[in-house]
Amino acid sequence: MRKRYLQGKKILNSDLTVSHLFYADNALFMGDWSQENIKNLAGILRCFHVSSGLKVNFKKSQVFGIGVDSQEVLSLARPLGCEPANLPFTYLGVPVGANMKLKKYWKPVIENFQLRLSAWKSKNLSLGGRLTLTKSVIGSLPTFYFSLFIAPAGILKALEKIRRRFLWGGSEDSRKINWVSWGKVTTPKENGGLGLGSLKALNLSLIMKWWWRLRVENTCLWSKVIEGIHNLKNKPGDYMSKQSITGVWKNITQARGELMKVGINIEDVILKEVGTGEKTMFWHDRWTGNMTLKASFPEMYKLERHKHCMVNERIRPGGLVWNWKASITSPEQIREAELLLNRVSNIQLGTRNDK
Repeated sequence: MRKRYLQGKKILNSDLTVSHLFYADNALFMGDWSQENIKNLAGILRCFHVSSGLKVNFKKSQVFGIGVDSQEVLSLARPLGCEPANLPFTYLGVPVGANMKLKKYWKPVIENFQLRLSAWKSKNLSLGGRLTLTKSVIGSLPTFYFSLFIAPAGILKALEKIRRRFLWGGSEDSRKINWVSWGKVTTPKENGGLGLGSLKALNLSLIMKWWWRLRVENTCLWSKVIEGIHNLKNKPGDYMSKQSITGVWKNITQARGELMKVGINIEDVILKEVGTGEKTMFWHDRWTGNMTLKASFPEMYKLERHKHCMVNERIRPGGLVWNWKASITSPEQIREAELLLNRVSNIQLGTRNDK
């Protein structure tokens, strides 16, 4: 690998090149589509077999050509002894390359719910037992899907229907009386409910963890890949994906809109703690006060020449450094300039990383 026998995939807007990923006993190789690349990969795997005594099971392996004619995939997969395959496919139980807005790809989740929360179990359990089983199912079965994809409204409705029917002891053929409203059932116990939890809330919370992880795990490979593909470097915190690129990450960024519908702005609950100031945006991140400096001082922001500047570009050891497009002249500009100076003039940068 060190001599680049396998030409990996260059990540846009970065110096990264990804050629392989390992997870447990699974290996995923990727690179430019060429006969030479596949030939070299076959040689690498043979060397691995000779040196380690471990042999790759090619009959269980597959070759995918993204944007490549199926006949060409077949012709290059045959020498390896692998099966040619197309998108979408399932990897580690999760669909890859599928349009998860379509209900058919959620079929495994619905079937698992129906299997675990079946009518015969409902008849043999008390209300407390049914409640416990329902909670355990929500905590395990849909987690893989819910942590990567925003579930369509129809899927959430179908899953809630299965849970509701099971809890009250009903079946597909008969309905039982719902003694308590479903909103009360899903409400936390400390607020007077049964604490079952909302599937939509679970879905959004798992999705939003990626927003948080992108900020705190910015040295990890996955976050560098996302940052490069979507060109996130030196972008505001609410800029999370290129609009022209589809895929899983684009799906994740749409969760922000879902939260905005219920009055939650993710940027309002994230505060940057400044160290060196190299990774914190002066105007766009919330790092001093309850609002971003862009929102607090709109007139000064209009005068800023480099609107995506970092904190360490404005706060230097020798004092504050500005880059205005024009002179500060109007009374409102003068007022904001004085308040801005009062806000940031006494801030000292440190040696640790921003967090």
